[in-house]
Amino acid sequence: MADDSLVEQQTQEIENANDTDESKEPILEQTEEIPPEKEPQGVIEEIIASLLNVKSPRDDLQPMSMKDGENELQVILQEVSSQIPEKGMQSRYYCHPTRNTHISILARTFTSYLSLLEQTRLDKLYEHLVEEVTEWISKLFNFGDSLAYYHHHCWNGIVKVCRLALRMKYPKYATDGFTALYTRPPVIYISAAAHPSFGAYLRMELGLPQSSICEVPCNTMFGSMHSMDIAAFERLLSDDISCGKTPLLVVAHAGTPLVGHTDNLQRLRELSTQNGLWLHVIGDTLATLSLASVPSSMAPAISSDSITLILHRWFAMPTAHCCTLYRIKDRVQAAHAGLGCTEQDVETLILPLWISIKQIGMEELRNSVVKAGELAQHMCHLLDLLPNIKRIEQSRCISPVVVFRYSGESSESESSEGSNSSDEGDDESSEEENSSTKRKPEREKASNALIDSFNKMLVSSLSKEAVHVSIDLIHVPNVGWCLRFNPLVYAATSATTNDSVDHFIKCLETKISAFDATLSDRIGLLTALADKPHVVSVDIPDFPGVGAVQFIPQYWKSKDLKNLSVTKQQEIDELNTDVLEKLSDKNLFSQGEAPDGRVCIKIGLVRVELN
Repeated sequence: MADDSLVEQQTQEIENANDTDESKEPILEQTEEIPPEKEPQGVIEEIIASLLNVKSPRDDLQPMSMKDGENELQVILQEVSSQIPEKGMQSRYYCHPTRNTHISILARTFTSYLSLLEQTRLDKLYEHLVEEVTEWISKLFNFGDSLAYYHHHCWNGIVKVCRLALRMKYPKYATDGFTALYTRPPVIYISAAAHPSFGAYLRMELGLPQSSICEVPCNTMFGSMHSMDIAAFERLLSDDISCGKTPLLVVAHAGTPLVGHTDNLQRLRELSTQNGLWLHVIGDTLATLSLASVPSSMAPAISSDSITLILHRWFAMPTAHCCTLYRIKDRVQAAHAGLGCTEQDVETLILPLWISIKQIGMEELRNSVVKAGELAQHMCHLLDLLPNIKRIEQSRCISPVVVFRYSGESSESESSEGSNSSDEGDDESSEEENSSTKRKPEREKASNALIDSFNKMLVSSLSKEAVHVSIDLIHVPNVGWCLRFNPLVYAATSATTNDSVDHFIKCLETKISAFDATLSDRIGLLTALADKPHVVSVDIPDFPGVGAVQFIPQYWKSKDLKNLSVTKQQEIDELNTDVLEKLSDKNLFSQGEAPDGRVCIKIGLVRVELN
């Protein structure tokens, strides 16, 4: 019996082995037909598509909408921004990440997946990506027959282009260094409207002396006061050539950093060709080169030698960074100047840009520029309808940047006309007329500081009341503090629409009415206090309100508050503190400090209904 059971066990094992072999044969036949190997480019597209549509286990249990995700992100950003020390009132941080933003950030994280590929395949992929992205960017901005250099900071490309221009102008520069420049030193021309540290940055990066950086002044009589003076540039060129210097490169602006004005690119192109200069153009208005119909003021930029595109600012793609397009036939010389691409550049700059453009599309990028231009025009049209608002505009040039300022001119003129008419009818004493004439320059000087304070207040209040319209506070030389609206940079992440601009204008109009009423009452306060023996006006030039007053004891015979004793100083402080406590409207009246340190009562911004 034992032998029979043993035979049956061995027979069963053989049958199982045969079944296993038979089951393996079909598998071998299936593995023989290997599917065609996909290109890395196709693999990337499939992975990106799957990542964009990925769902977490939480989606089935507790779905989270895009709005919920944005709210959570908003809370985090607001918490982070609150940790930043900031003077004055902090504005609420608002951010509306767009689809472009999500794709750009996702594209950056995707670079980690490439480490799973073989290096030989990566090299082929990188070479393909560089060529294709450069072709796309050149076509998008109508800058054909060009090469591209991708970089993080917008000035890095200018430095590389300057080195390329040095190699082209001085053949021995690569071997002899600065000694090759000694006999005929180079000159780089930049605008006075450029960033204040731009010239120093070029000197430091290029190792050139200060004499090699020439700052061209802006227009003073004709044209925009914030664009390059072409006549002055011609004189500087002539002087440098006569002194034995070599004009090397000129940096023109298609949208200055402060107010967004554009230099005369047509004339600069002509002068550069005549004198053998390299013409480089930078600025936010270069984004209009992507439009189907390029503005006439920007058409000369297409024929420049190089341009710097600040892609991450214009298209809400934080990982796209910057790209400098340049034209040269000798690629080896460009590589020696540092205009080549490393493997790290491809992974951190070019691959995210390739993925972003692939997913977003060229037409969508163009549409974002069109929308920004429409928002800027809509804002300009509504601002021109408001009284006491001045725009710093440039005629015959299109700009996506809108800079404006509350001027208060009509209020001041109306008040001055009223005061002049009252002075004409008042013939009681000539001394009062002389004193008012003496006070007039001080009043005008105080008004300039007051207008600046009003504009600062506008930014603080409008940032809370109209969160979908992002406004910057800038200081324009010879003008003062102004407000800047740049929809090309902020409209996408702020979710700005025409309705948002309409709401912004309504809020602005309310503020303007209050400012006008305050300015009128400010001058009226001085007139009302003239015959009050126990109240004096306190001059606080930058206080955005009707003014400030100080009460003095009735038994004092003089209003002169200079050289007071300690006892009298305490007495006047106690008196004004007591008066302030008796005033009911605490929003209008507040305690202030006079220039001499004494307590005074400030009369704040007048509400229109109160006025």
